[in-house]
Amino acid sequence: MYWKTPSKDHNGSRPLGNGETGLNAWIEKNGDLIFYISRIDSWGDNGRLLKIGRVRISLDPAPSTDDFLQTLNLADGTLRARCGETEFRLWVDANHPVIHTEIKAPQETDAIATVELWRTKPYSLPSLESSDVLLDSSKPNNQHAETIVEPDVILDNQKDRIGWYHRNSKSVGPAMCAKIQGVDGFKRPDPLLHRTFGAIVKANGAKRIDNMRLLSPKSKEHRIDVYVLTKHPATENDWLTAIDTAIRETEKIDFEKRREAHEDWWRAFWNRSWIHMAPAEGVQSNDAFLVSQAYALQRYMNACAGRGRYPIKFNGSIFTVPFDGGPGDADYRRWGPGYWWQNTRLPYISMCASGDFDLTGPLYKMYCRDLFEYLKYQTKIHTGHAGIYVPECIYFWGDMFSNTYGWEPCSERID
Repeated sequence: MYWKTPSKDHNGSRPLGNGETGLNAWIEKNGDLIFYISRIDSWGDNGRLLKIGRVRISLDPAPSTDDFLQTLNLADGTLRARCGETEFRLWVDANHPVIHTEIKAPQETDAIATVELWRTKPYSLPSLESSDVLLDSSKPNNQHAETIVEPDVILDNQKDRIGWYHRNSKSVGPAMCAKIQGVDGFKRPDPLLHRTFGAIVKANGAKRIDNMRLLSPKSKEHRIDVYVLTKHPATENDWLTAIDTAIRETEKIDFEKRREAHEDWWRAFWNRSWIHMAPAEGVQSNDAFLVSQAYALQRYMNACAGRGRYPIKFNGSIFTVPFDGGPGDADYRRWGPGYWWQNTRLPYISMCASGDFDLTGPLYKMYCRDLFEYLKYQTKIHTGHAGIYVPECIYFWGDMFSNTYGWEPCSERID
């Protein structure tokens, strides 16, 4: 897949991922490479699946985009671009928690990585989606209470690197839902409290300009690495220790060997099954080619998002971008954070036929292992019978949507 012009904005972004970390990436007319970073486990304190953040990489002098070619290579999960004689290569390591940007220019350039955040202060969401935990359709504004989005924390005084994280200092949803739905007698860890996720940006020989900008000094070649990690539960120090360990363990492996292993993973993925229909010559319709192309694209999207701790979200997976009129910048997600079983199953229907059995793991892990005992307990409380039923609409921690169950406590309902 290729494009001959740069993108105006995020609506022209391309998806990349390693199964748990995803990117929406694009190059703008000024030659800047920009990407949103997402995770399948970056649940905020209101139960919403939040983006990690956004990174912009700028060159000085900037490359010309008058002669431009960009390719998304599904075969190895890599975005390549040529701006004049300057080349970009962007990929998310299939085996490690790191994003790599490689740049080659015909002349020496400075490369500056800038962290661009939108969760910079506490913010009250003006509207909620159908599965947000504080949605209450009986109220005039459809909100049971304010949904406050807390700000990210920018790391200070990092040496030759920059970074940030988001830590849930509160939890809105699990305890409240459990009490209203009569299942608070089941003891379990809070799935949101102290969940911490973020990223570290680094480069060889880099200099920290300030807390938001990192300079890779003049060279014809640059490599900027972004390490991304979620840990739950975690203090700031726990998270920093974990991501430092991930960086250290990853960098023990030669870069070219990691690149080769990344390509090997994608090669094995595509070689285990395939359907390729070449465009037919001399016919008006190429429906068979279009269907096989769409099939390959869907498999690619599943591979980019389907190896994390939670099932693929049906409503945008981890590749949502800002939507006009949708609050919260790139955190906006139509239909909200919940899982509808009838929709959640759709990305998984073809996986067994494709041989992608490994990608089904997160689905079975959540429904059949993590939530199994809780759903048995919930079944006994709600029906008075032993057994298990799985409601159509649940949060990843197992409770029904607030607005689906309703706000009248279980204890006050008529048998």
